[in-house]
Amino acid sequence: MAIKEVAFEYKYSIKFLCEVWKINRRSYYKWLHRTPSNREKENEIIKEKILEIYYSVNKIYGFRRITINVNRQMNKNYNVKRIYRLMKDELNISSIIRKKKKKYIKTFECVNLFL
Repeated sequence: MAIKEVAFEYKYSIKFLCEVWKINRRSYYKWLHRTPSNREKENEIIKEKILEIYYSVNKIYGFRRITINVNRQMNKNYNVKRIYRLMKDELNISSIIRKKKKKYIKTFECVNLFL
């Protein structure tokens, strides 16, 4: 839709923009009026489910856990690579790495406890 938006915003003709970007006008209009494929429709449903899970767990799940949850909720077996591609390229989301808590006491604090 970039051509349509630029044409509307800057008052350029579609013909001129297609020539500048070296796209056939016929190809542009064919792409503009196409119907999405079944895979594209399915990807949209998966992306909605990914975002729902991602925000419900406060953005801490990575693609592996999200794949497990999407497969459970949708009763399908989607490939890990597909979920990863959708998260990385199309949704641009990734897990937030939490800071690890220290499980030890520094030695100088231990000495003060016993004195």
